[in-house]
Amino acid sequence: MGYDFSLFWEIGKHFFEGGNPYSLGSSYYPPATVYFFVLFSLLPLKAAIAIFAGINSVVFVAIAKKLDKKSWWAWLLFPPVMFVLFVGQLDLIFLYLSTFLVNGGIIAALAGSLLTLKPQMAFIALPWFLIRWAKNDRSTLAKWVVLTTIFHGIPLIISPGLYKEWLNNAQGAVSWRMQQSPGVFSLTNLNVPVAFLAIVALIIAGWALFKDYKTSKIAQLMALPAGIWYDSVFVIGTAPYYIMVPVGIASFMLAYFVSNSLPLFFISLVAILWRITKRSKNMTPSS
Repeated sequence: MGYDFSLFWEIGKHFFEGGNPYSLGSSYYPPATVYFFVLFSLLPLKAAIAIFAGINSVVFVAIAKKLDKKSWWAWLLFPPVMFVLFVGQLDLIFLYLSTFLVNGGIIAALAGSLLTLKPQMAFIALPWFLIRWAKNDRSTLAKWVVLTTIFHGIPLIISPGLYKEWLNNAQGAVSWRMQQSPGVFSLTNLNVPVAFLAIVALIIAGWALFKDYKTSKIAQLMALPAGIWYDSVFVIGTAPYYIMVPVGIASFMLAYFVSNSLPLFFISLVAILWRITKRSKNMTPSS
């Protein structure tokens, strides 16, 4: 339990002791995030894991109640949620931050800036809001730009070389992350050309930017080029739990038996199909 979190702790400890965090093969987060990992490493590993597990559990309850108040408990059975809680990943925290984007103002700008600490999360949650801030709320957009520049600019000033190291590590992980993507890029497992998938992803992402936010969020998840299947925690509240939990369990079991992450694509696929079907029904005139 807490395997992924132990990697974050190790990265933070290594950096705090003067080492290069990107000399560790498992370090794929931007330099600004590494500074946050240092905070984890100030505690003994077992204590840090226990505290973070508690934080993650509280965040899950808060986010599940916020996105699906009546059936929040059922999402605990959703495989991406179980995995994130078990290994100590950060996705639930970023999902929680994304719920503040709707507020506008400094809180939304701060939440949006923190989302960039894991670029995949920003890719999923931010585009829909950035377009609307640019059109109707440029004050929030300006605050977001300033805060994001500060978050990533300070590490750049302190250790300029870290960004090059990060990009080198990130580029080295692109191919296998595509295969484990929660969306269309997982079809690289079937040797579908990346160029074709990129076109499909752009169409899906662009189309959804002009739909409702829940639809856009799932579409960006589908278009995510270098994510991981458990990023599908962003599905919580976008489709009914009685559909998504069984689909998630079946997809996870099938992926396990075939030793391939491709079946996990069904999670985002079913969610987007449900959003489209729901939207179509709502637009149908009553007789």
